[in-house]
Amino acid sequence: MIYAFILGFVLTKMYEKQKNILVPIFVHMVANTVVLLLDGYNTYVFLLSIICLILGINIYFKVVK
Repeated sequence: MIYAFILGFVLTKMYEKQKNILVPIFVHMVANTVVLLLDGYNTYVFLLSIICLILGINIYFKVVK
């Protein structure tokens, strides 16, 4: 429950700063993907989720510019 509150707060601040709804939508998709991948934890899934997170952050900063 705390995770959802914090994520909602961060996504709201991203939207307020960027005035672009695509940024929080994409970050939400990345967050959901990471949680989904970590739910069935094993080494390969963990590494894949880290790669997805890095790619998501990279795309986020490209969209923001």
